[in-house]
Amino acid sequence: MESATELSVTGADTTRSWNGGKAGLFAFVLGGVVACDFVTKIMVQRSLSLYQQVNVVGDYVRLTYIHNPGAAFGIAIGPYSRFIFLVLSLIALAALAGMYWVTPARDRI
Repeated sequence: MESATELSVTGADTTRSWNGGKAGLFAFVLGGVVACDFVTKIMVQRSLSLYQQVNVVGDYVRLTYIHNPGAAFGIAIGPYSRFIFLVLSLIALAALAGMYWVTPARDRI
């Protein structure tokens, strides 16, 4: 029988690992989100004109083709807005990857 110390060390090893299933799921979700984003943006650029709206779900959900030079809701913080928001996005992605990394493999979903 294993002691409590051995169990906690074993548990820590499985908690902080990128085993095949966990890394594969992460890569699959990441790839799927990036692919969907890329494909929908290309489809909109090729099929809609600027400011054109398309009803997706009646009058409740509409797709509108616009160009947003800033962040969400057109927020701009100077000439380096794109660089600043890129860095903040990468920091957020690193934080999410870190949280996923410390999640036990049995709780990966």
